[in-house]
Amino acid sequence: MSGELSGALRERVVIEQRLGAGWAAGEPRWAEVVPETAGVVQADGETRVQRRRWWVRCRAEFVPNLSMRVRWRGRALRLLRREEDPRAPGEVRMLVEDMDG
Repeated sequence: MSGELSGALRERVVIEQRLGAGWAAGEPRWAEVVPETAGVVQADGETRVQRRRWWVRCRAEFVPNLSMRVRWRGRALRLLRREEDPRAPGEVRMLVEDMDG
């Protein structure tokens, strides 16, 4: 793993998989969590509230899918999209959205 990624992983997250009516928690892992939006978008003179979004970057030790969610600092974050960069095969980026509002 590159030293650049290792130095950036400062947050602890838990990836959870939907299991029937509940969630099964995986092992805690180190990740980088960066905000994507501020939570409020101005559109045509009206303010539209948007849920906060973050980019979560971690080691690619699993294959994220849309039935997963991320737990971070007590928040439940819905997985919206995943990206894998062919130049960085050992990592994965996930766009997540606050489920709690």
